[in-house]
Amino acid sequence: IIDKALEVEADGINVHYGMLSDELVNLAHESGLGVYTWTVNDPEKAKELVHQYTLLGITTDRPDVIADVIEKNAK
Repeated sequence: IIDKALEVEADGINVHYGMLSDELVNLAHESGLGVYTWTVNDPEKAKELVHQYTLLGITTDRPDVIADVIEKNAK
């Protein structure tokens, strides 16, 4: 996914949260790519993700709840 994003001159990658790993996120950042994830509706999962990774955004069906979690827990 990193190679393809670089090939098409994308600014970032957007992957399901189940695909996130330290290796993927670090490689993306080292390649100059931002990381977005989808679809996170569970506030506890969102809290876990913002503590573990540096993400540019989270797609959700519960923006009010997840935005509050991100605001309170972002790095």
